[in-house]
Amino acid sequence: MTTVFLSYRHENNVHRDRVRSLGKRLHDASIDVVLDQFYLDANPGGPNEGWPRWSKKMAGETEKVLIIGSLGWFRCYEGKELPGTGLGASAETAVINQRLYNAAGVTGEIRIALFEPVESTTLPLDLQGFHRFDAAGDFDSVCRWIKGEAGAAAGGPAAAPAGWLAAPPVFEWLLADCEPVHKAFSTLLTARSAHRILLIHGGSETGKSHLTKSLLSLLVRHTPFACGRFDLKNASDLDAEYSRFVQHLRIDDAIRVSRGRSLRGRLDEVLGALRAVAEPAVLIFDTFEQGGDFQRWVEETVLLAVPRAPWLRVVIAGQQMPERMGAPWPDFAGPIIELRRLELKPWFDFGKRNWPDLTEEMARKIYERAGGSHSLLGQLFGPVT
Repeated sequence: MTTVFLSYRHENNVHRDRVRSLGKRLHDASIDVVLDQFYLDANPGGPNEGWPRWSKKMAGETEKVLIIGSLGWFRCYEGKELPGTGLGASAETAVINQRLYNAAGVTGEIRIALFEPVESTTLPLDLQGFHRFDAAGDFDSVCRWIKGEAGAAAGGPAAAPAGWLAAPPVFEWLLADCEPVHKAFSTLLTARSAHRILLIHGGSETGKSHLTKSLLSLLVRHTPFACGRFDLKNASDLDAEYSRFVQHLRIDDAIRVSRGRSLRGRLDEVLGALRAVAEPAVLIFDTFEQGGDFQRWVEETVLLAVPRAPWLRVVIAGQQMPERMGAPWPDFAGPIIELRRLELKPWFDFGKRNWPDLTEEMARKIYERAGGSHSLLGQLFGPVT
């Protein structure tokens, strides 16, 4: 029997009673539920080790964790709760955060359930990518996820077409750090991938464009898949950007037929042609937040197609992420991967791989001269081309 730990914040009596009712329903559905209220029923004196230690142990060792999301729980997760309050929840959230970190943000063991809708922007950034169950309306899906049954809203498809890889490829990763992206992207290309959408968020000078160009290069050089990268910031020359986008998609007939149409019409034709072929294809979109009408095309056309397109994988990078609320695709997206500006050490380690004689002092001078610019440091410390 699968065991699930219900992690929640003691907001008030109403919230506590709702969590208890959900736990009882899950128990009645033949699921082993770990809940502090149930433990206290069986052990009126509470745990001998105290509630914080008990909470940490349950959050770390239980097979699956269902977060009962609330504003108070999210504050605990981000370390923003008032001192002396929410101690049990804070203990749990620290361990859950570590479990996510250990899994590079890609896990089938943790999900979120909500009794009331919340804006995605109110969630901690690294939790925004997870599927969110309606605690009451999605009860059957919650049970299927906990039991590991096919068809559960567990963050991805149950099957994929022939043609995707049997195992994650071993790429020569010619980038500084970015290991979570490396792992998630490699897994995305497999037939058993739990997700079809990879979301990469980062501010200015965190290397998003360099990263997406490298992902396309890996696809072109090392896989048989149709693939394309569209940089949405290139509004001044969209025709040239479109030509680069379709170069490796292998749908030449559709491209010829659509000549003379609006760019939106040509992009629709591309997606239609890929759907008709139904062979593995990877579409990469960079600088998502600057796309304007084409940002909406990605949200309203490409992402909308994902649930019924097991042949399709989508990578989106930007300073903003697509709106999830009410959309049909979040079940198919992995957790958002956050990029941050790199300090000296990962650049030194990266440079040392390409320049064996590089010293830390030399690396420091280069890093300071470049002002921490990711694009410039990638060229200076990268391999000779």
